[in-house]
Amino acid sequence: PCPANSNGTSVAAGCTCSLGYAGTVQAMSSFPYYVSTCAPVACPANSNGVNLAFGCSCNPGYSGSVTPSILSPFYTSTCAPVACPANSQGPNVIAGCTCNNGYSGAVSISAIAPYYTSTCTAVACPGNSTGASVPAGCTCLAGYNGTITSTGTAPFFAGRCVPVSCPPNSNGANLPAGCACNGGFSGTVTATTTSPFFSSTCTAVSCPVNSAGSSIPAGCSCNAGYSGAIVPTTISPYYYNTSLACAPVACPAQSTGANVPTGCTCLAGYQGSVVGTTTSPYFVSTCSPVPCPAGTSGSNVPSGCSCDNTQAYYGSGALTPTTIPPYYSGSCTLIVSCMALYLLNSATPSGNYYIDVDGANGAAAFQAYCDMTAGSAGWTLVAARQSGLLLFGESTATPVVLNTPGRLPAIWFMTSTISFNAIRFTSGTNYATATFPSQTSLNSLITGTTYTNTPTPAGTSVVSNVAQLSGFGFYVKAMSGSCAVPGWSDSCDWAAFAFASTSLSGYTDSWDTGQPFWILAGLDNTYDPMTYVGTSGAPACGLALAGAGCHWSYGGSCMSGTPVTNIWFR
Repeated sequence: PCPANSNGTSVAAGCTCSLGYAGTVQAMSSFPYYVSTCAPVACPANSNGVNLAFGCSCNPGYSGSVTPSILSPFYTSTCAPVACPANSQGPNVIAGCTCNNGYSGAVSISAIAPYYTSTCTAVACPGNSTGASVPAGCTCLAGYNGTITSTGTAPFFAGRCVPVSCPPNSNGANLPAGCACNGGFSGTVTATTTSPFFSSTCTAVSCPVNSAGSSIPAGCSCNAGYSGAIVPTTISPYYYNTSLACAPVACPAQSTGANVPTGCTCLAGYQGSVVGTTTSPYFVSTCSPVPCPAGTSGSNVPSGCSCDNTQAYYGSGALTPTTIPPYYSGSCTLIVSCMALYLLNSATPSGNYYIDVDGANGAAAFQAYCDMTAGSAGWTLVAARQSGLLLFGESTATPVVLNTPGRLPAIWFMTSTISFNAIRFTSGTNYATATFPSQTSLNSLITGTTYTNTPTPAGTSVVSNVAQLSGFGFYVKAMSGSCAVPGWSDSCDWAAFAFASTSLSGYTDSWDTGQPFWILAGLDNTYDPMTYVGTSGAPACGLALAGAGCHWSYGGSCMSGTPVTNIWFR
């Protein structure tokens, strides 16, 4: 039979080496009747084992098998190096595999399928980034700037995600920690993952009502007339103390109104204005009390002004303060005569009143007695008899002061300058009145008349309750400008007024008409008119209801009639 490690029916028939053996079996004539070289074939390259007969297996890291064969090289081997597994790189497992970038771990050879052991694991995305893993890709979190790149060495990535600073007009540690708009800005700051890694709506808030400026951050100042300040904050409405920021300033003293911005007007009786400003006290006020006007007494209109009767100004009472020029209502009228006072107020009772016969710019006002009796009101007393003398004042500077109630001096200045429409002579209840067709004055009656008879002005009417004067007219005789008259030694400038039945005639120093008449005689220098005539100091004939033949002379006795008590102008 065929020897060991060979197979066949017999040596003679032929034996071949068994699978995995190499050699031959030759028949021999001598014992053991063959020569056998069948020897086990060694395991081929990339495999291991005792020999093919006992079996060969691919080396670790190789995949495949070794199968015995009867043909040289007596085996079939598919042992091939295993490729590097997933997530690794290299020629093959045998040559060596390393984990891909971004993976941590190692690849080692194994004898069993899959002929390697791999721990290549994808590295997780590092801090401040997001993604499945480093190999899959990592992106920086919102608000972070940077990149993450995979590497083959620990920690298997390069780069980092850095927090982005808060953008302009905002504040905070950085975007990831949170950014808030600065004071005076409205809006939000939101972190993003794309450059510039934020979205900001921080917008400067406009200056609030009652203030001016481009915006709160740039600075707002309160409008004129408002006090306070605009201080930026980070919460709506983005400035402090909204109730007091730029509050309207109240109207200042001596003015009225809701407040300075809406307008203040000076109080009644004050003149000026209130103008809003932007600096404390936030207004300029020129409101000042209006002084009491001419013709009134008092300090100013608000404290009270009343017509100054001592200056001959009269009115309805105190001036009423107003807010429109001249800042008061009411008026005070300068009274030049008792008639003017009566026309101003017909209810004025008779009494002593200041009058200013030549107006405000002439001599000072003085007191005169006014007869305001109903039916005959408006008469100004210009001469009054006292102790048998009919008195005028000596001058405007030193008037004769009479103490008798209702009797005041009539200053010659007044009698010579005051304008009147009528002259009245009274004695008790008796009166005689001459009314002229237009206003006149003593000066106009006697000026230019030199010791001559002046006719009654045309249109003059005479009214009297004295029977003897029925049908009489009114006449004037005067001397002016010369004292050199034969038989006459009194002072210059005199006038005589008479109620007579015919025109006066006579010689230079007397009126002798042979008929009754009332006569007024007087002079205006050196001596008190109507008191003395001439230098002798003898009583004048004065004014009396004289009998026939009575004439004016030194010390003539003309007082046998009814003396005239008062002389009045109107």
